[in-house]
Amino acid sequence: MDDELDHQQRAIELCDGFTPYDLVALGKLDQDALIAQYEARQALFDHVDAMWDKAKADGLAPADDPRFSAVAGLRDLARELLSNAENAGGGE
Repeated sequence: MDDELDHQQRAIELCDGFTPYDLVALGKLDQDALIAQYEARQALFDHVDAMWDKAKADGLAPADDPRFSAVAGLRDLARELLSNAENAGGGE
């Protein structure tokens, strides 16, 4: 795949760079704000994951289809954001 279009790889690189800052910011939030962050991030992940699941249900193979690179990238990013909020205590 053309490097310019590899959205998933770029999203992974973005996660690697962003996560340390996100964890610091999340660590400064009170429990109610952490829960709100977790819920918002869960909603984002669920939305993007539903696109992925729909593609699979339609008989496509999004993991092998370069047209889904942006969806894969956003799915990875949303999963990372959700994981950060969970690790900070928002998912409890």
